[in-house]
Amino acid sequence: MAMYDADILASLAFPPMSDRRNNVEQPHVNICRWILDLNEYQCWKAQPRGLLWIKGKPGAGKSRLMSFLYHRLREQRRTEHGVHLDFSFSTRGTDMQRTPLGMLRSLLNQIFCHDASIRPPVRELYTEKCTAFGRGERSWEWQRRELEALLAQAILTSAQQQQVTVFIDALDEAGEESARDTARYFHHINDRVASASAAAKSCISCRQYPIPSTVRGAEVWVEKHNGRAVSAPLSCEKSWALVPQSPISRQQSPHRLEVPAYDIVSHDVELHRSDSASQYSHFDSQYTVETYLASRLA
Repeated sequence: MAMYDADILASLAFPPMSDRRNNVEQPHVNICRWILDLNEYQCWKAQPRGLLWIKGKPGAGKSRLMSFLYHRLREQRRTEHGVHLDFSFSTRGTDMQRTPLGMLRSLLNQIFCHDASIRPPVRELYTEKCTAFGRGERSWEWQRRELEALLAQAILTSAQQQQVTVFIDALDEAGEESARDTARYFHHINDRVASASAAAKSCISCRQYPIPSTVRGAEVWVEKHNGRAVSAPLSCEKSWALVPQSPISRQQSPHRLEVPAYDIVSHDVELHRSDSASQYSHFDSQYTVETYLASRLA
């Protein structure tokens, strides 16, 4: 690594950023294997980009399932070239564990470690901030909008060379507004990746509320057949229900599990592209880290 790279990593990291993932009980090898046979999962895994939503009630086993998928893909990374990033929100944790700012810092820290090609823009902004506010014991902090720009550009750059896979667990624990903002952010990244024909995809778990049931992407529902939330290991055959959303899912999954009426209640309205475009206009295809830096130096 170049000079100051260790300082950059330290400025992004925070001690408990991996606590929740490390504390999730690892499922028995056969407990979560049912998802591997789902068309929704198989399509998402086979394609270079896209979003997969893991949804369910509290205690249904979403985090355990996410841990299973994350560790499975990490094991495969030993033979397959690619970058895997992850973050788990925690409402009981520190501010960094339950806010998008913490997610952005953690994900940028991880991709900075794994892919040298994305480092120059991060180094440039870090140097600019140190020049303005001092080095050593920092009197400055990373800001959410600048990290959003850096991470989006980093994922796009890395995804033009290799597969990038992002896992976000317990998005609902970020709070309603932050969860919706973060969902829009990843939809926007997905759109940019698709426009560039790059290879980056995301798997996000959350409760049904506050994320609408009409968001783009394939959805897998994790529920007990009787509708009761449980903390025990999931039944492989009757602990889930799914509602295909994407055209690919509908074409390749002709058999649909019907969900009991009392299991799913729609609370939300659709995330419109216009909302995403207005809120994240600073991420459009013309926006780069260079233009961000230029605006700071103007």
